[in-house]
Amino acid sequence: MRRLLAPIALMSRHVSSSARITGRINEKVRTGHPAADLAFLQHALWGLDHYPDYLRRWQDKDVQNLESALEGVLAKVRAQRADARRECDAMAAKHPKALDALRDAANWRVDDVVSPRVAKALGWQPGASIAAALRQPPKTNGFWGLLQEPEDDVYSLDLFRPEFCAAIIAASDAAAEDDGHPRPRANLDVLGVGWLADLLLIVAEQVAAAAWPRETLVDAAGARAPLDWRHAYVLRYAPSGRDSLVPHTDDSEVTVNVGLVARQSFEGGDLLLGGVRGQEDSECAITPDLGVAAFHLGRRLHAVDKVLEGERRVLICWCRSMNGVRSRVCPCCWMNRRDGGEARDCVCGDAWNS
Repeated sequence: MRRLLAPIALMSRHVSSSARITGRINEKVRTGHPAADLAFLQHALWGLDHYPDYLRRWQDKDVQNLESALEGVLAKVRAQRADARRECDAMAAKHPKALDALRDAANWRVDDVVSPRVAKALGWQPGASIAAALRQPPKTNGFWGLLQEPEDDVYSLDLFRPEFCAAIIAASDAAAEDDGHPRPRANLDVLGVGWLADLLLIVAEQVAAAAWPRETLVDAAGARAPLDWRHAYVLRYAPSGRDSLVPHTDDSEVTVNVGLVARQSFEGGDLLLGGVRGQEDSECAITPDLGVAAFHLGRRLHAVDKVLEGERRVLICWCRSMNGVRSRVCPCCWMNRRDGGEARDCVCGDAWNS
């Protein structure tokens, strides 16, 4: 049963699939064949965890194959870490005025950043700096009354002030590539604006606690595990570049999608939402708007319809519970939401480890 929620300026409509969507997500090319190497590693790691002296059962050539596979994965981890550090170091050496203005949370007051109702719900004083507000524990109730449910199990609220949205865009554009074009994907941690990702995690945690209290799982005493990890970035969609995004799910428990421009500034570009993995399918669309944050489960299928005119600018944040659901079930049970997410018989769960 849907509860009555506060009104907000965020439109939705039911839609059918769009043939116009062409923008690919950042994932491997699917061949239609099983991921044999991944399965091999997962079986080996489970055996090493579960059985003492597990590899004494293997032939030496098989152990050598396992070593090579693990070394290959470690080399990939080290290469990607090195690339990420180089990117962060290179960006830290740049000091465009608009980006530096956003980097220091002490430069921003609470009432310059978030809406008054959000500030009140978090227990933040309007004249305080965001840096000080982020250091204090947020209030843990009062968010349900701020939420609208534009579609079943999708929630939204007025989050950011319009001027602050403009500052986010200016900072992202200031971090342009050498050819002068805005970065299509500006990672807030790379830009040196990690405090904004922290703020989004705090808000997402309050929304998740109110809307999806069991999504992150609970312990034996019934205590809910919080969202405790985040990855946030700015995206630009326009006819001249990335104009759409194919249907996909996110590697998150909860995804936050904040509109950074007014709805009238672009045509098309709706957020198309399907069903959640493991549940009955559904289909609807939500139109992003300035300063409004939409929240949906990361396992919910979604896409971005083609932008026909103007620029669609959004701030996205993936939020996970690394010490909750991701410490208790394997990726397969998590993705397919087995047993409602509990999956006690998962090899990572209680049944196999008690």
